[in-house]
Amino acid sequence: MALIRLLGAGTFGLGVAAVLARNHLDQTGGLAAAYGLGLYNVLAAVALLFAALAVGSAGLWGGGALHGAIAVLFGYAFAARR
Repeated sequence: MALIRLLGAGTFGLGVAAVLARNHLDQTGGLAAAYGLGLYNVLAAVALLFAALAVGSAGLWGGGALHGAIAVLFGYAFAARR
């Protein structure tokens, strides 16, 4: 349980950093925060969907789908930026 809280705190910290850097995507730090959140959502979607296949929980399917949708939106934003 402590590891889950630690990972949640890390995710929250990354989210706060990305919110603070959202208007500075022309700088390295802002772009790194956006890439970090995009990668997190891709990895979270994969992990949750694999867990859903193993366990079959509806909550895992929903969480995986949500993270997958956010990852697609990040990918679209990165592609539109170029």
